[in-house]
Amino acid sequence: MISLRTALELGAGLALVIAIPLADHRGYERGKRDEVAAQGLRNLAAATQAQNLTNKARDASDKVGPKVEAAKVEVRTVTQTLSREVVRYVPAAADAQCVVPVGFVRLHDQAATGVLPDPADPAGQPADAPSGIALSAVGSTLVENYGGCREDREALKGWQDWWIGVSPAFKR
Repeated sequence: MISLRTALELGAGLALVIAIPLADHRGYERGKRDEVAAQGLRNLAAATQAQNLTNKARDASDKVGPKVEAAKVEVRTVTQTLSREVVRYVPAAADAQCVVPVGFVRLHDQAATGVLPDPADPAGQPADAPSGIALSAVGSTLVENYGGCREDREALKGWQDWWIGVSPAFKR
């Protein structure tokens, strides 16, 4: 037979074996609730920060956008005016006197596309052959190309101003 003392010790041991998982489960559930609540707070903080950054980006865009658009309109106006003036600066007599060579047209087109000539490609006509393109057409093309470049410059300046306005919000 088992002594009373041994029975009590076994009973106490059995009670511990049963109680520990119950106590541990309650702790687990409490920890789980606490973590869910903490994650909710982190999500709320992240959403608030994202909204603040979005607002700052929108404010920067609202500041920069109209300035960029106004600058681009000014560039377009100047470009259109210069396009109308080509005939004044390159009159028909100048067109008749100046033969634009094929080599110049090739060079211009390669510079505009950023493509180097292919030495294996047969040239076709010699570089000094007349291209049939009037000097006034060259002038018009240059005015349009430079106008487009100046518009792109204004857009780039706008992006730079936007980034200067919004980048401090992204620094941690």
